[in-house]
Amino acid sequence: MPAPIIYVDADASPVKAEVEKVAERHGVMVTFVPMAACVRRAIR
Repeated sequence: MPAPIIYVDADASPVKAEVEKVAERHGVMVTFVPMAACVRRAIR
């Protein structure tokens, strides 16, 4: 089974530090996604 990845809205600044801290503690990769990426994906 592939390792889990957490995707976080990059604009969600109140939780970014907490997500990074918890992910590091559990060895989980975090990807911060800017809103522009979501908009481009929805348009395609």
